[in-house]
Amino acid sequence: MPYPLTRVIGPLGDDTTSVAPLLCFIAGADLFAALWSRFFRGGPLEYLVHLATGLAGRRTHSNTT
Repeated sequence: MPYPLTRVIGPLGDDTTSVAPLLCFIAGADLFAALWSRFFRGGPLEYLVHLATGLAGRRTHSNTT
């Protein structure tokens, strides 16, 4: 039987299951996204895909010449 949402994240102020880690994760992800978008055009996954396809393209071109 699934737990209700209040059982999983706990009510505000409960010491055993607090929403503080959730709020810290959301704030950290928001800060990371803001900083990333300030310095880069695309997202982190697009950046990694670009690097991977660039490496694959270089390998393919070096094998054909």
